[in-house]
Amino acid sequence: MAAPIIISIMLGAFLDTITHKEPLFIIVFSLLGVGGAFRNLFYMAGQAIKTTSQSNQDSEKNNKAVENNKAVKNNKEGKQNE
Repeated sequence: MAAPIIISIMLGAFLDTITHKEPLFIIVFSLLGVGGAFRNLFYMAGQAIKTTSQSNQDSEKNNKAVENNKAVKNNKEGKQNE
């Protein structure tokens, strides 16, 4: 998360020293770095939501499979008792 910000500030400071336009590039690149960090944050949050959603769906499928297995087992036991 901090990498885009740090790299952008370093690049901005480097360009400022080369061009002698002191606060221009450091401001521009620091804003770009913060934007990149937010983009990464939203991407990671989206991936976490997808993973959680997929995990919940898998749990529901497993619960239904267990219930079906119990029902089949109960039916077999009921027929054997008759």
